[in-house]
Amino acid sequence: MMTSLLPTGSIRRFGRCLRIFSISTAGLVLLGSLIGVLGSLVLPSIASATPTTPVTLYASPNGSGSTCSSSSPCTLPNAITAASTGNGNAIIELEHTNGTPCSTSSGCTFTYSANFSVSSDSEASLTIEGTGIGSDSSADSVLKGDNTGTTFTDSANFPVTLENLTVTGGNAGSDDGGGIYNGGGTMTVVDSTISGNSADFGRGGGIVNADTMTVTDSTISANTASYGGGGIANGGTMTVVDSTISGNSASYGGGISNFDAMTIAGSIVDNQGSGSNCYRSLTDAGYNLSSGTSCGFGPTTGSTTSEGSVHNLYLGTLANNGGPTETIAIPGSSAAAAFIASPATATLSTYSPAPGVVAFIVSPATPNPSTTTVN
Repeated sequence: MMTSLLPTGSIRRFGRCLRIFSISTAGLVLLGSLIGVLGSLVLPSIASATPTTPVTLYASPNGSGSTCSSSSPCTLPNAITAASTGNGNAIIELEHTNGTPCSTSSGCTFTYSANFSVSSDSEASLTIEGTGIGSDSSADSVLKGDNTGTTFTDSANFPVTLENLTVTGGNAGSDDGGGIYNGGGTMTVVDSTISGNSADFGRGGGIVNADTMTVTDSTISANTASYGGGGIANGGTMTVVDSTISGNSASYGGGISNFDAMTIAGSIVDNQGSGSNCYRSLTDAGYNLSSGTSCGFGPTTGSTTSEGSVHNLYLGTLANNGGPTETIAIPGSSAAAAFIASPATATLSTYSPAPGVVAFIVSPATPNPSTTTVN
């Protein structure tokens, strides 16, 4: 039986680990979680790196190299282990199979199949970058779990960033956090899609945050949880900006279940499969859209919450609209189109191969009636 989350108090359980909170310091102590040792495999070290000099490692789905170089990429788990041996900033770039670029007009998907974990405290930061950058924008990098645990677990006490990635295939079972579980430190998700994950008997089908997390220009869709937070369950400090949370399902808070401090801006939280868009209050930082009132978005911040005025969002499902991951497009018939900045005023996605496909930015700017992509 799952222990309920307590809004206040000195001890509370959030998923798989007992975490002790000090009310005076809001500190968090993570109890236990170590990455496995990869036998006697010799991996490159970044110990000589300084925190201001990033070291770049390379991984591919079928990588077999021992140096994690561009000419000899290793597997992603091995690259993560190699990065954890140093004390500097590490970047892991996900490459094409055997270094061969995507050449088909319909795009390519490169799948990294495993459950991934970051737990070392030795380095300054770690960034994992997917394909879909520049000329490689037709290629998608997918972190696909094995449906027997969380796809990506962060229990490291340093900043971790996921960029240009799809995270899918996670099933936390009776634990929390199917797609991503952040319980170690500061985590950032940028230009990514979290979809097709579940917590069959837990919370946070897409994401669980139990520490500090920022999600920007991303899509959280088609995730499920038996309890709260089909898309997101937050038990720490979390910020969501310019993102779409739609099509998720849970018994309550199909989109978001918030149990601590959460701020959201310039985002759509709407059209969940089951459960309300939001459960419990969060901070509305402005220009958010929802067809209901459960998120508490208010007109004083430029947000729209009235069921009567925003009820024709007509959000679709995930599709290839250009960019490094699948997104949800807003048709011109959607009431949300009136809140989309035109391409001339919006921040263009540098990875976007098609003109007019922009990162979703809710804004009081002139409406753009053409089809616009929502991250």
